[in-house]
Amino acid sequence: MVVLVTFAVVAYFTRATSNRRVESASSAAIRADILARSASEIVLSDLRAEIVAGSTLSQPTTLQMPIYIPTDPQKMVPSRVLAGATTGPDFNSLVKQSVGRFFPTAGYGTQVPLIIATTNSDASLISVNYKTVGTARWNAPVLNTNSGFTATNQLPQWILLNRNGVSTSQSWSITLKDYTPGNVTAVIGRFAFNVYDVGGLLDSSVAGLPVFSTPLTDLQVQQLKSTQTGASLYDRVTSTAIVPGF
Repeated sequence: MVVLVTFAVVAYFTRATSNRRVESASSAAIRADILARSASEIVLSDLRAEIVAGSTLSQPTTLQMPIYIPTDPQKMVPSRVLAGATTGPDFNSLVKQSVGRFFPTAGYGTQVPLIIATTNSDASLISVNYKTVGTARWNAPVLNTNSGFTATNQLPQWILLNRNGVSTSQSWSITLKDYTPGNVTAVIGRFAFNVYDVGGLLDSSVAGLPVFSTPLTDLQVQQLKSTQTGASLYDRVTSTAIVPGF
């Protein structure tokens, strides 16, 4: 009898320990998802703030939809904020990285973005649980040309989040790891981001006309110009693919 009771108790605690690990992993995944969604909302909020800061509001009456008119042509698109090493035609679609203030102060009035600084530590820096986000992971979306990111100084930098949102100070302080109740500066996570302009991308399932045995006439090509099907993915003379893979 004693042996059976002992076996039952050991089996219970073994199962409880196993379930605890599963629940811990599940709750950690949920917390990470919430943090990622919050970070996305912060970036979107700063994009909206940049539109407002670089525009003049036109709203004749309170019932009309507000129209934001750029103060100059440059304000029609987001200002580029990139790492110093992220230059050249390989990064033409890359608009912003978490490497500093989200948009400049000059020409944007008194509007202050939520993101005004970073930790100056690129995203390849190893975390306390030995996780890294290196160049291969940042190249995964395949939105840069050629080899994309090839060095860590081309990567975005970490931004710390505390209990109040984006930490106003991104410099190390002992209070960042003080999780006593009431300490709003305690860090609960970090994030980094790249923002791309995908307006010029083509839908690979419909873009490009096939190579016919008899080349299309100029009139036929002209008729296709208003659709993605009319995108020229190959040289009409040599039939050599302009876009690799097509």
